[in-house]
Amino acid sequence: DVTRMDITLPNRQKETVNVGDFDQWEIGIYCFSAKVAAKEMTDKVRFELYTNDTKPVCTADVSVRDAALLYLKDDEKSEDELVKAMLNYGAYSQLYFGHNIANLANAGYEGDVSTVTAEELELGDYQYDRTKEILPPGLSFDKVNLTLESETSLNLYFTDNTGANVDYTSDFSDTVVVTEENGFTKVAIKNIPAEKLDGYATVTITVDGRSYSVKYSPMTYCYNTLTRDNTKELRDCVRAFRLYNKAADAYILSQLS
Repeated sequence: DVTRMDITLPNRQKETVNVGDFDQWEIGIYCFSAKVAAKEMTDKVRFELYTNDTKPVCTADVSVRDAALLYLKDDEKSEDELVKAMLNYGAYSQLYFGHNIANLANAGYEGDVSTVTAEELELGDYQYDRTKEILPPGLSFDKVNLTLESETSLNLYFTDNTGANVDYTSDFSDTVVVTEENGFTKVAIKNIPAEKLDGYATVTITVDGRSYSVKYSPMTYCYNTLTRDNTKELRDCVRAFRLYNKAADAYILSQLS
């Protein structure tokens, strides 16, 4: 009998899914997933099925691109543009990080990212307005960045000199992690799905029973990237990121109609 599935990620980390945790789609068909970074869409993930602890009875090496091409080879479907935008985002992530650039995720499905401009994002009101910050004395909002993994994380950094007990929460995601990092309090809003990347995350900060807040959108990070002196690779990466978000919005809307 099958006992487990071992999954080796592109970064060589290993995960094990025991038989009791298999995700069954329908009778006899099971789904296994692996979390990879955007830049790793052409990297292989190894899946090994075991019936005992010695040798796997089945091994498969597949990538995100491999799975995407299965969607795209069949008749046109509503999710095709989303899949293409995902591959395009993966390719521009590869170029930005200099990762496996000889094997780009969007090969054969190259998309034009030049349509994304700072002016377009400005029309969406994604400039950050510090006059709207509501913070107590001794607490400052200092910087922000994105983590581009299998899901996106929006990371906000605060300096806390209040001397009080400060609590940070957000309802923008199910997973909010607060840590101390290099003198900052880092509030990581994790696992943001593609269709929410153009939304605004509100971080509620509670100090001695009184609530304050900061609102920030992943698209504000993109706007700032396009209006500042950054490399072409980074600017193109955030452009592809924006187009991926727009494709996800369009797909969700198509499912509601």
